[in-house]
Amino acid sequence: MKDFHSLKKTAIQIAVNFFVAFFVFFTLFPLGVTILLSLKSPTDFDRGIWSLPTGLHFVNYSYSLSLINVNMLNSIACGLVVTLAAIFIASLASFVFARYEFPFKKILFSLIISLMMVPGILTLTSSYLNVQNLGLYNTRFAVILPGIASNLVGSFFLFYTFMGQQPKELFESAQVEGANSFQSYAQIAMPLFVPALMIQFVGIFAGQYNDYLWPMLVIEDTKKQMLMPLLKDMANELSVRHSNEGISYAMYICSGIPLIFTTAIGLKYCISGDIASGMKL
Repeated sequence: MKDFHSLKKTAIQIAVNFFVAFFVFFTLFPLGVTILLSLKSPTDFDRGIWSLPTGLHFVNYSYSLSLINVNMLNSIACGLVVTLAAIFIASLASFVFARYEFPFKKILFSLIISLMMVPGILTLTSSYLNVQNLGLYNTRFAVILPGIASNLVGSFFLFYTFMGQQPKELFESAQVEGANSFQSYAQIAMPLFVPALMIQFVGIFAGQYNDYLWPMLVIEDTKKQMLMPLLKDMANELSVRHSNEGISYAMYICSGIPLIFTTAIGLKYCISGDIASGMKL
């Protein structure tokens, strides 16, 4: 009987490992094919899409980066500004709501959370008109300010949930020791929910970096434009102009580099699920 249970356990483990390997393979397969295609020369494409490259043409990457670096920097800079500003404002507001009592607190909280029920597409026209009336059209602020506003409510709700789980005794002790409200926020509350901050950081930055519709509507100047609205047209133009589709695929790979770095930074928090508590200082 003992050998049977051991054999059953081994079989289950093998099945689980096979399923994970199967899933990982088909998840990474498109990325692998894209990398393979990005290293090909025009002659390699004539031999067929599944043919191996005769050489590693890394010149495709250097050329594609030289063309998209300005727009990529625009996307990275605006994405970081939006992400950091939204996280700071939302975390500060959630700290106030979680730790202090004030008149109409529940009503204000309900009003803020109710904004999550409004689809973003419904406010698209009004947001565009606001950008026009404020004189922000064709400026980077037309992307930054609406981006901050659109990410505040979701971040506030997430941070409020984690703020409410932190032990009140920590903040009471800090108050007894003479810490003011901002010191409690910066030195106690913030370090305790770094995992939640990092997960939200990755989510907001990825959404802002990949945004296609809004930057296309509010920015006309190519030098100020974000990367995603231009990526497809640039890749198609290069493919036709140079008769080398490898440059287009290299451009797609290069455009994902910032997301790879940000995801790698926040990945350990997503995997571990280790949300710090007051007992883990």
